[in-house]
Amino acid sequence: MSSENQAVADNILSTQWLAQLNLVFEHSGEKTVLRRNHHHGPLRVQRPFYPEGPRAHIYILHPPGGMVSGDDLQLSFSASEKAQVLLTTPAAGKVYRARANNQRQRQTVTIDQKRDSSVEWLPQETIIFSGAKVDLETVIELEEGAEIVGWDIVCLARPSRHEKFTAGEVILDLRIHRGGRPLLIERSHIEAATAVLDAPWGLNGAPVVATFYATLDCDDENVQQWRQQLAQLKSTGSVALSYRRGVLICRYLGEYAEPARQYFEHLWTMVRRFRKIQACRPRIWNT
Repeated sequence: MSSENQAVADNILSTQWLAQLNLVFEHSGEKTVLRRNHHHGPLRVQRPFYPEGPRAHIYILHPPGGMVSGDDLQLSFSASEKAQVLLTTPAAGKVYRARANNQRQRQTVTIDQKRDSSVEWLPQETIIFSGAKVDLETVIELEEGAEIVGWDIVCLARPSRHEKFTAGEVILDLRIHRGGRPLLIERSHIEAATAVLDAPWGLNGAPVVATFYATLDCDDENVQQWRQQLAQLKSTGSVALSYRRGVLICRYLGEYAEPARQYFEHLWTMVRRFRKIQACRPRIWNT
């Protein structure tokens, strides 16, 4: 290949598709309204739904359906004082195999909450195809009285199709701060063909790794009751529930994403009940 043709090929391989979505929510009258909706590239949002009164339900859309090499998805959500919003996605996200030049994929979710606001970030699972090289980052900034509930469900390849994660790299970065002080900082580095995939101190052979988190003012008795309730669920996989610095954390390891969803939805319902709020499943989850 000539140097000119090589330069053209390298340029094609290093293409970058930047997509941005910036949503600002405000409490107005008796409900939360979507005050600002700015998007660039292939990220969209449907109009708000109000199946439970003041809380806005928002569906985040990514029409391409997956991330390829060079994709950079930046999602930013801001909730003003007393705003209440539930954010979810209509389908599983996908991260495809990286190109030959190993250009990385990246998704950054930033959530900024003012006093006494409530945000629930409940996306459907993310499927990481073998050969992908992706950074998945979530950064949450809370003011006093602000409450967050969220989860991340990551599938390494597609176990239902007997696929294995034999090549690639995944970096998971989760940070929660209140008033500038860290409540939770977690960073996981998952690389194919390393001990972390199969070792007991790592994923122990499980292709699905997931984390549920919620800021909550509870006590040890509440946590113990919730552990017992989770243990009674007839589902597969392993779960561990802990509580520290005002953050309830549940970690899941298993074969499939659906059991993780069952555990996490049950926990979400329990958190809502603890806050004296009735659970209202987004109707998109039923499709």
